Amino acid sequence: MKFSLHLLVAVSIAVVVAGLWVSPWLPVVWFAAIAGYYGWTARHQAQAARALLRDPAAIDVAFDDTVARLRQQLRDAQDLARVRDAEIEQRKQITNAVPDGLFLLDPDDRILWCNRSALTLHALDAFRDVGKPIGQLIRSPDFLAYLRAPNERAPVITVGTRAVLVHVESTVDGARLLVTRDITERERLDRMRRDFVANVSHEMRTPLTVVGGYVETLRDLPVEPDDQKRYFALIAGQTENMRRLVEDLLTLARLENDQVPVDAAPVSLHTIAAEALADAKALSNGRHP
Repeated sequence: MKFSLHLLVAVSIAVVVAGLWVSPWLPVVWFAAIAGYYGWTARHQAQAARALLRDPAAIDVAFDDTVARLRQQLRDAQDLARVRDAEIEQRKQITNAVPDGLFLLDPDDRILWCNRSALTLHALDAFRDVGKPIGQLIRSPDFLAYLRAPNERAPVITVGTRAVLVHVESTVDGARLLVTRDITERERLDRMRRDFVANVSHEMRTPLTVVGGYVETLRDLPVEPDDQKRYFALIAGQTENMRRLVEDLLTLARLENDQVPVDAAPVSLHTIAAEALADAKALSNGRHP
């Protein structure tokens, strides 16, 4: 410090002497610059002193204690950041485990965030497609109409070969949560159920027609004893067919409720063909030999 002060005095004397030879204003400029420098230094020292006085606990505190307190605050901030990072990672894992596609949309229907199932189901890329309007990525007139009027019934749209149910939920700040659910398997099961009910209805109609026709014949017409036996045998056979159909319906109901395991069993195609032929002959009543 003393060396710097001596150097400053020596330089000042040199400037004064040089000013006598070069310009009388040079010493004035030099001393003005020195005054400005010391004024700027004094101002910053005063600001630091005022900042210190705002915290009474900082007065008369040793330098080591201040450093230790700052280090503790830094460690606390790092611990808080790790806790928050862990919470974010946990929520990310939870949302990625959801089988449904989740999109968070801004008020302009641009994608703010989506989970892994949404990327997989709609074949999207997180870096390329996040930030784009959802209508540019899911191109369906029914879907776009539903986005404009989400109070309407949620539509089922086609994404590739998949049937997808879409549903919109409003959230805070004008954002919306879009849920897309793959219902392809459910649609397939529903279609199988409808086909099965239609087939069973048809199969039930055939034996009922046969039984009704022979009952009317036995009731209204004189029938030989041998013919009566044959008619009764056909009625009994058709009644057995209806009983099996009813058992199949009950088995289907138990399978849907997971009450019985699926058990494969051999089937005689010859028996099935013979029964179908007998039913056809009974229905034709000899009109189609």
